[in-house]
Amino acid sequence: MNTTRWGCWSELTVDAAAATHVGRRDDNEDAYLLDAERSVFAVADGMGGYHGGEVASALVVESIERFVARNAADSEATWPWGLEPGRSFVENLVAVAIRLANHEVMVRRKGALAKMGSTVVAVALDGRDAVLAHVGDSRI
Repeated sequence: MNTTRWGCWSELTVDAAAATHVGRRDDNEDAYLLDAERSVFAVADGMGGYHGGEVASALVVESIERFVARNAADSEATWPWGLEPGRSFVENLVAVAIRLANHEVMVRRKGALAKMGSTVVAVALDGRDAVLAHVGDSRI
């Protein structure tokens, strides 16, 4: 289990932990991100039944982590797909990170990994707001 704690604003302290368990399956296809510095969390669940679910879920969280780390402090950065007017900076950050993660998985869908895929749920704390996102049948 990985545990982290930080204060995202003075009145609130967030405790976060992540653990995975294979359950009744042969393989654990879960991956998670706890980014204490940037207050970003994500859980990806590789699609069972297809080869490469664990690869896809790892790609998803690694891609989100890289994009957020590179761009969280730079609102002037040029992002793929641009920014959506009407969304906050953090909403755009999460949305673009997830789209980029999807792209990372799709370009690697070849050969034995041709059908790999993953769900993802993400939460990013922004002051007193929380940005929630999900793709697939995983829930927050």
